[in-house]
Amino acid sequence: MSRTEALQQQKEHLRQHFLARRRELDELEARRASAEVCQRLGNLSALKDVRRLAGYAARGAEVGVRSFLQQAQRRGTQIVLPRVTGPGRMEFCLVNDWDELVPGAFGIEEPKGQAVETSTIEAFLVPGVAFDVQGARLGFGMGYYDRALPTVGKALAIGVCHHCQIADAGLPTESHDRPMDMIVTDEMTQLVSDQNGEAH
Repeated sequence: MSRTEALQQQKEHLRQHFLARRRELDELEARRASAEVCQRLGNLSALKDVRRLAGYAARGAEVGVRSFLQQAQRRGTQIVLPRVTGPGRMEFCLVNDWDELVPGAFGIEEPKGQAVETSTIEAFLVPGVAFDVQGARLGFGMGYYDRALPTVGKALAIGVCHHCQIADAGLPTESHDRPMDMIVTDEMTQLVSDQNGEAH
């Protein structure tokens, strides 16, 4: 087995492990965690003056961030969500009306609005299967964020997940992986550049 194959096998094992952890959350726990994450995001000074923010539409038991995104939008922040354009590829489109979101790839809600240049987005909320406190992210293995994030320059990348999705040990990474600048869960706000974090 090649090193690349071994790495992919390791990632898939970890993916199944953390997805199983997430499935153990009941609906009430998941809703409560989402509310706590939204509150923590709302308290982040790093997001206060962001003019264009990329969020995501939660799928299944993922942390839901819509209430925070709508709050930010009311403050004047432009909100964009991903829209799949092909295998492993997506664009980010303006959300003008939350009632106009339509089911897209994988049944995830997508906006109808105009696509924007990725370089104009100042911060990204990034979902994942797992994260570690060094900022590594494990996704679903389809490459959507792997392709999108390296193009965003100095934009802030914030990993969002349930606390049970934080890996105790470092996650395997590859050269193309863009580390998160910050991790937010229902139990902590971790600034990656400060290994003591802002955990509270």
